[in-house]
Amino acid sequence: MRATRILLPIAILVIGGVGFSLLKATKSVPAPIEVRGRVWLVNTERVRIESLAPQIQLYGRVESPSLAKAAAPGNAVVDVIPVSEGQHVAQGDVLFRLDPRDFQPQVDQLDAQILQERNRHAANQALLNQEQRLLAIARENEQRALTLLSKNLGAQASVDDARRATQSQQLTLTQRQLEIDNHPTRLKSLQAQLQQARTQLSRSTLIAPVDAIIASVTASVGDQVRAGDVLLSYYTRADLQVRAEIPASYQREVLAAMANGQQLLAVADNGVTFRLHQIAGQATARGVVGLFRQDQGDLTPLVGLQMSLTLTLPTQQNSVAIPASALSGNDRVYVLQEGRMRAVAVERLGQVMVGDDMRLLVSGQALVNGSDLITTRLPNAMSGLRVKSVTADAEETR
Repeated sequence: MRATRILLPIAILVIGGVGFSLLKATKSVPAPIEVRGRVWLVNTERVRIESLAPQIQLYGRVESPSLAKAAAPGNAVVDVIPVSEGQHVAQGDVLFRLDPRDFQPQVDQLDAQILQERNRHAANQALLNQEQRLLAIARENEQRALTLLSKNLGAQASVDDARRATQSQQLTLTQRQLEIDNHPTRLKSLQAQLQQARTQLSRSTLIAPVDAIIASVTASVGDQVRAGDVLLSYYTRADLQVRAEIPASYQREVLAAMANGQQLLAVADNGVTFRLHQIAGQATARGVVGLFRQDQGDLTPLVGLQMSLTLTLPTQQNSVAIPASALSGNDRVYVLQEGRMRAVAVERLGQVMVGDDMRLLVSGQALVNGSDLITTRLPNAMSGLRVKSVTADAEETR
């Protein structure tokens, strides 16, 4: 009995150990769990490498380099001013008239001075011969007095008086000759003053030299104005231009196109077409300033009006039109390759209208024609990220 109590626990332990080993050896092995990262769903489209003309958006202001400012020619009262701001006037229309009574008296006065100068010159010429004869007589008297004095028949006082008379007559003759010599100068000066007075009189009425648009009117009938006061300003439609800054990133293509004589056109939001006429003389770090003239369209822009222009640049070979959402940063897109994203460096060329859709235009040198361009913008986009194209799945379903 005692031996049985000792052996029974040992037998139980042995049997238990054998049973555990048997169960462990015959248990089923579960399949390993595959750890997979998240797959992002994206839209894609086929890359199409083409020759396209990029477009850039410009913002400019209408100006007139020949804005004319009409000023008063002299102090006067405004008599008539029949125009108003924004009014279109035809060549020959009266723009303003100052009171002619403020200018006519000066003309009449100078006419009288010129007549007086001519009469005085005629009188001086007539008196010149007489003055010369008087000088000859004075010299004869002086010589006679000297002769008498040498013969002790005359006094020194008589000689002195005769000499003073000769000198006085010589001075009178010299002054008369000087008056005659200065006559042409005095006459020319008076004639110039008369011409200026007549010019002021003619300018007191301003006639439109060309068809124009009144930009501003700063005077009213009855105003007392001074010489040089601006009464109104006007400009011609043909001289209107839009001044817009062309970004530095595009100035090389623009300058090269203009150097080659290529015409660059820009279209405003209202459909009016403008032509890049020239580049302004100064450049900044932001770019160059383009001056655009109206080329087509029935519209007269107003000076100071802000305008948006879409400028078409020269055609670019190997370019791709992409949605704005496909561009990451400013120089990178992603393509789908073997289920993962792959970054491709591109150069932004501008934008282009495809149908009714405005797209970005980028260089296609590093892109493969027909590859899948990812058009979904992901916040964590990077090369190697697992993605799946829902666009491709939809096409396969159809």
